[in-house]
Order: sequence, then C-alpha cells, then structure tokens
Amino acid sequence: MNRKAILPLLLAAVLLAGCARTAVPELVPSGETQAILDLPGLQEDLEALSAVPRSVGSDGEKEAVRYLESRFREMGYDVTLQSYTNAAGETGANVIAVKPCSDPQGDILVFSAHHDSVPNAPGANDNASGAAVLLGVAQALKDVATDTELRFISFTDEENGKLGSRAYTASLSEQERERIIGDIQLDMLGGLGSEGLCLCTMDGSPNYLTELLGPSLPLLAETASDHASFQLARIPAVLLTQQGRGYLYHTAADTPDQIDLARLQQAVDLVSELGRHIASSDTPSFRETAREEAGTYVYRQTRQNVIYFGSSLTDSEAYIGAAGIWDDRWTVEGNGWSDTYETYRYSMNWFGGDAPMNTYYTYRNGYLQSIELRPEETGYTAQQISALLREMYGEPASAGDNRDGVWAEGWADEIYSKYITLTFSEPCAVTVSGYSVGITNVLASYPVEGGQALVTDAQDKRVWDYVCSVLPRDARLKIAEFNLFTDGCSNVLAYTSPVKREDGASDNTRFSLNIDYYDVYDETGAPRDWSKLTYTILHEYGHVLLEDETQIDLALGSDTHDPAGFIPGSFRYGFYDRFWKDLGVTAVGDYEANPTHYVSRYGANYFHEDIADTFAVFVLGAKPDGDTAAEQKLLFFWADPGMTALRQEIRDAIGLD
Repeated sequence: MNRKAILPLLLAAVLLAGCARTAVPELVPSGETQAILDLPGLQEDLEALSAVPRSVGSDGEKEAVRYLESRFREMGYDVTLQSYTNAAGETGANVIAVKPCSDPQGDILVFSAHHDSVPNAPGANDNASGAAVLLGVAQALKDVATDTELRFISFTDEENGKLGSRAYTASLSEQERERIIGDIQLDMLGGLGSEGLCLCTMDGSPNYLTELLGPSLPLLAETASDHASFQLARIPAVLLTQQGRGYLYHTAADTPDQIDLARLQQAVDLVSELGRHIASSDTPSFRETAREEAGTYVYRQTRQNVIYFGSSLTDSEAYIGAAGIWDDRWTVEGNGWSDTYETYRYSMNWFGGDAPMNTYYTYRNGYLQSIELRPEETGYTAQQISALLREMYGEPASAGDNRDGVWAEGWADEIYSKYITLTFSEPCAVTVSGYSVGITNVLASYPVEGGQALVTDAQDKRVWDYVCSVLPRDARLKIAEFNLFTDGCSNVLAYTSPVKREDGASDNTRFSLNIDYYDVYDETGAPRDWSKLTYTILHEYGHVLLEDETQIDLALGSDTHDPAGFIPGSFRYGFYDRFWKDLGVTAVGDYEANPTHYVSRYGANYFHEDIADTFAVFVLGAKPDGDTAAEQKLLFFWADPGMTALRQEIRDAIGLD
C-alpha cells in the first residue's frame, strides 16, 4: 500500500465503538470542506518563519513573534503577547490571537503550534510548518460566525520541555480552564522523509477531538509537544503531526524547500473544517464532554511507553500528562554530601489492568530514580498483578524469596529498558527501575562479502535490504559484517566499528554495521519510524567512508578518532584542519556559544560525529546558500566532485530529486 497517498480531507462522523463517554454530536460537513488551495500563502509564511534559527530569547524568535503578531492582526484578530522568562533568564513570548464569541461564558477552543526551534536549525519542519498551518487555519476561520471563542496560540520554548505552553496553562484562571473544551496542537507537518498525517494523544487513547478529526487517521502515543501541557492542565488535547520524524529533524538543513506544501494545505483543510463545525451555532456545546473526559483521564502506561529514568520532575510530569500529589521527603547524608529524595503520587493504568493503581515516583535530587506501585491501595491483589504481568511479559525471569524472606517475582523487559519486581508482602508492592543490556547484546550476525549478505531471517533481511536500498553496492564494499543487536528501544540505534584482525588490532579496511533490532521493530515485529533509520544509515556510512585506510593511518594514531593518524591530503584531514583543529576532543561548550557552527547538536560531541552527521545532512538536504559555519561545512562536501557524485547516486536510490 502506498502510505504516501494523500488522505481524505473530509472529516468523518463515525465514532469509535465502545467509548463510554457523553455522545459526541455528529459532525455534518458545512459545504466549505474543500478549501481553495493557498500554497503560495503557506509558502510565504513558512519561509518568513524559518528564515533563521529561533531558540527562545534569540533575535530570530523575537522576529517570529513580530511576524505572527502582524499576520494575526492583518486578519482582524485581537492579539496579545504573553511574556515569558525561563530559568536560564531567556525571554520569549507566546502569541495569542482571539476571535471572541457573543457569550462571555461560551466555550473556548484552542488551536496551537510553537514557533521556536533548536538553536542550530532554521526549523522549517520543526516547527515553522505547524505555525504556518496555524496561520492558515486562522485565515480560514476569520470570518466564520461562532458561538465558541477561538484562540490561536503560538508558543515559545517548546524545545526545552514545552515550557512556554506550560507557562500559558499555569496562567489560566479556573474559570478559563473550565471553558476550554480542547486544544489542537500542530507540530512537524510535511517534512522530507515523513509519511501521511496522524493524530497523537499522550498515551494513544482516543478522545472526542481525535474522533472528530478523523478516525481514519492513525492514532499514536506522543508526549513531545505542547498538547501535553493542556493534558497536564486536564484539558482534552490532540496533536496533528506527520508520521515519522523525517530526514532532517533538528539539523541545519531543515529548510522550507524540504517541506511538502500540499501536506500543510491538507492539515489546514482538516483542522479548519473541525473549527467550522464547533463554531457553528447548530453544534451543541462540547463542554460537558470535555469536562467528563478531563475528569476521568488516567495515563495508561503501556509496555511501549519508555520511562525516562533520570528525567526531572517537570519533564516526567510532561511525559505522563499529570501533576503528582506530594507524598514524602527525606534526606540521606554522608561524609560531606547529602541526597534529597521526594516522592509524588500519581494514578495510572498499568499492565493492561482496568483500574488505575497508585503510583509513587521517587526523585533523587529532583530527578526520577525509581517507581513503586501499591496495587492494594486501589483494590488489586498480588495474584491479580502477577497474572497481568504474566499476560504481558510471560513467566518471570526470577522467582523466590527475597532478602527479607518474602516471595518475589521479577521480569526483565530488555526491549523497553525496565526491570519489574512484584513482592508478595502485606501489602504487596511493585517496583519499576531502569534496565539495560548494553550494545554487546548481539541477536544475529551475518558476514558481508562484495557488498552482499546472505540473511536468512525474514525480518533481519528486510533491514539488510533497506540498507542496500540506501547505500549503493560500491558503498557497501567496506562493510564486512552486518549485526542485529539491542540495548533496548530508544538508546543506540546503530553504530559501526573497524573489524578486528586475528592479532586483535583494528583493521579499517573492513567495518561492521550494527543496527538495533528493537529500534526498527517493536516487540510484535511491526516496523517503527524508518525515516530515522535512513538518516542513521547515512550517518554510520559516513564513519565508514571517512575512517577507512584512505583517510586514517592506524599505524600513526591510537584509533580512528586520533588526529595523529589523519592522512594529509585526505578529505578527513582537510575537514578537521579547517573546522576542528582548535576545538579539542569535544565541542559541547562551543555549541552552547555557537550552535550554528554545527549541523546538529549531536555532532558537537566529537569530531567523528560532526563529520559523519555533516555527511548525512549533505546527502539528504539541499545545497545551502548561507554563510554559517555549519553551511560552510556542508559546502566543503559540495566542493568535492566525488562526494557530489556519491550524493546523487544515494538520492537516486532513495527517490529524492
């Protein structure tokens, strides 16, 4: 099936079966569903909003605020700027445009996006695309008669943890909060390498907004956008976004010419039709439905929801869309040191159970260390929890008396990096902690000769075939080994390394390519986001291409990362000499001061990551026309005829113009 086919633009009135909530009135198309295409207008907004990087507090962000304010005022909206300052003292603004309704106590519907970007990227996809669609929706709805107040909000400081939107929701009065019936967040739309539209809620559960926007769209779980702030404030919310992160996420090549404008128009049409429906005086109020959903919302911790141990209290609560109730605090002291522990109680569904469980997050010095569930506080027995865990994970990896002589069972979730222990004490308890098997956990290994590997397993073969679809045969000749490993989902996706000779020395004429099976497939064998895999394959090939014997003499350096072994006259030597020789081992400090010196934040960690990331962005992005240091690095590749020929060969293989 061609998943890139344009999805239907009409909204559907069919509700998902089995949802126990107040009935949602049937959506009847207004007759204005098919909007007039305004691709030039979208392109103009997209280009204006992504002219320069827009991190919070930057001149670029201030210019984006001025542009948004001007555009909303041109349309006739009442516009205010909500000032914002983060903990680092960086100042920005949320832009709020309002179309009032006749009833001062009427419902409020929020449409939102964020206009900031990461410091090194123009951020056309993330998220000038969403902000441009927000303007398009505002344009489409500016003249509609409405009994619902429409608010269009562009947030600042989303990239540092959705802080601009959290400041906004924290500023709402209780009366305002009660009136807001929902938020539709627009983030990352039409990026190169992504697929069609999809809807997301915090845990992948439907709400009335997802039902109205279209049950034909895929519904996924996602916490990483401003809809999470509304859910945290107990307001129904949905994210409209692209499927997959795309090729150029958070890079210097995230420019307007890499955005599919037709996808943006599709999003404008879809959201505008929903706005018309809710604005119509013929449509009953959704406030009762919204309050019912908000009052009964419980975060559903599925197996696939990654728990980010080590994250801050603010970030943890943004992930789960709930504010905890403070439970306890204590301090542990030693010789010249002290650690402060705090626990917060949350209500969550776990292990597929029907009822929520009291869940206690323990934060050590403000960062998540462990989780404890107390099932009996909400009516579960130890036997019921054991049955749920067995259904999800199978038989326990360990079982027996613990150090206190109490029976305990333990499950190791290697895929999602959790270790779960059920203790049959009185009362019973479940602890959840971080767990990792490391990158040495090889699942399958295949020799590669002449750029070809004989892969017997069908799922493994699909990954190898994908590698071959990205890298031409000549580019695979230095790959001598293809391995599938796992260190769990959402850690290391792939890596390369020189193959060891029999005497134990590294041989940079041959490399192993290692890909994490569970970052490309889930536990059911369903593929994950392979646009990210495309980028990663090119990044890893950048290591092979630029760390082989034509670039590095291992007899002179300690390893492939030692500049002492870089061969004079090689591409690697020239890149290092021009851009890195004065930086030392890492450039993290330089990135903080000069983010536009790097094509990505990851590349600033080490020289070998910077040159490999620059290669991947060079292949996937357009030729830059600016003069930042990152663009000069890309132009360094463009100046090499061999590199440009290789770029075109790869782009032809993956279907890029």
